[in-house]
Amino acid sequence: MTGNPAETGSAVGDVTLVGLRWAIKGSFLDYIARAPGGTGALSDGALATETRQVVFGPDGEQRLTADHDGRSLAFRGTVTFKAYSGVLFVRISNPAVTINDGIGELTVVDPFNGEGEQRLRLATFEIEDHLIVDGFEHWAASNVRLAQEGRELFNDVYPAGELLEPITIIVANKA
Repeated sequence: MTGNPAETGSAVGDVTLVGLRWAIKGSFLDYIARAPGGTGALSDGALATETRQVVFGPDGEQRLTADHDGRSLAFRGTVTFKAYSGVLFVRISNPAVTINDGIGELTVVDPFNGEGEQRLRLATFEIEDHLIVDGFEHWAASNVRLAQEGRELFNDVYPAGELLEPITIIVANKA
């Protein structure tokens, strides 16, 4: 995802890749593609699909939440967007999701805290579909909304509650 993020030379086909798949926000990707010096770069194992989704692979940390009613899943990879000689800078790194009773929360490494692995709550979502098939667990998430805390990541351009792209999660079923 170097150069124009809409046209990645290293994009993989839209085969079923294990991990968290997310196109973030289509209008944001379009804006980066048009902006002077707009680039998107993948690192730490993140992949891009032909349909502009970023795939963050599982990092192996799957567990039940404290109340044993939900799941926590961690993923690895980083996507970084830049434009205007670095004035616009957005980094989404090592996302994690928590799912409880059909409601999910997406957090990322806080790019504003240079120390440690502090997390930033980026979005909330609703589970539309949950399947366990052929050794894999699959969640389809819709109504993905920017969290209040996530506004700063996008330089306060989008308000809290802004609709983002749907999320798909596929992991090996360890049951």
